[in-house]
Amino acid sequence: MRRRIARRRHRSSINRLTQEHLQHFHCQKSIDNTLKFHSQLTKETLYLDTLQLQQVEGSSVVTAYASTLDSLATQVQEDLTIICRSADGKNWLSAVHLCYPNHWSAEEKIGKDFATIHAPVAGMEKINRRGDAIAHAMITQKPMVRFAWGLSSDTRLNHHPEPLPGVSVSEWQGRSLDSQHSQLYLRIGRQVIWGLPEYEAALFIIRTYFKDCGVVKQDPVLRSKLNQAIESITPEFLVYKGFAESKANILQWLS
Repeated sequence: MRRRIARRRHRSSINRLTQEHLQHFHCQKSIDNTLKFHSQLTKETLYLDTLQLQQVEGSSVVTAYASTLDSLATQVQEDLTIICRSADGKNWLSAVHLCYPNHWSAEEKIGKDFATIHAPVAGMEKINRRGDAIAHAMITQKPMVRFAWGLSSDTRLNHHPEPLPGVSVSEWQGRSLDSQHSQLYLRIGRQVIWGLPEYEAALFIIRTYFKDCGVVKQDPVLRSKLNQAIESITPEFLVYKGFAESKANILQWLS
């Protein structure tokens, strides 16, 4: 089952990339049925036999790709996860390809169910009690798009919970916000849920964007909306997002 899900995932990824982004990707099948997938973005050519990675040409990646998923996911900007469901209705996170975590890590989430994964998120208690039903909807319903946002004092894409050696925790977290801070950004995640009901699985992808709040506060309408959004956040969620102590300073900075 897992191999079939993986093959389906790989085939779907190749089809979508080559059909929707012809200027960047193309794929052809050789006489021996090997797929040759080429990316104009990375200048790499991937050779796949029964959708398993066999060879890579033109790669500048220092560490060789670990799998077909690794090689294909690296061609796009989105991070992705796969949720699977067993016959008894239980769900679990079966695969993760993560380059730009927003204060979470793949190693702490892999193999967990929906409710356990989202347990640290403030205000998720009622939703988590319906975790199995939500996973069912992710797998069986039409594709969905949603947006999540937070605030950051930098545009660092990688905010893994563990900082790199030599980088202080406060600098790494990107949450050093004060009224005099000249750099404040909206970190926006575009999240897409794409069900694969025939394989009892769903693909969840996240693409991260930043918007300079210095630009936002120059627009009275946008500034007002952001102020209202920050004012409406619960104290618990402010703590979860990491700027509970900075709320007053942020509002002062925006005004």
